[in-house]
Amino acid sequence: MSIQETLTKHLIGRRITTVDGGTLTLDDGTTLRLYESTYACCAGASGEWKILDPDRLEAAITHVEFESDGYKDFYTRVTTCRITILHKQNPIALGDGHAHSGNDGSYFSALSLEITVDGTIVHDEEVISA
Repeated sequence: MSIQETLTKHLIGRRITTVDGGTLTLDDGTTLRLYESTYACCAGASGEWKILDPDRLEAAITHVEFESDGYKDFYTRVTTCRITILHKQNPIALGDGHAHSGNDGSYFSALSLEITVDGTIVHDEEVISA
């Protein structure tokens, strides 16, 4: 199952209740956590959820979009991702992720997404790496 399919399965029809940095919580208790799952030396990865439209949090999630992109920043590889959560066509929340390969691209890092339902991790997958 792709990241897009996994996000759709767990988010459609739900409502966002809270956002705390890298963790987004839904009305049924499901959590989505963006976290650095591995790194070496001076490379790193991070992710954060942001509420774009607090007035729409009571609206049900109708669509989720996942996209990622990579580029070189001088000698370092950088990969980014964006998870956009929408009600109808209006973005209500955004998950931003970033991974870089450190000094001269000699190292590595990965950002993962963990989904927990009823206290059990049901999905834990690397979403980007550099």
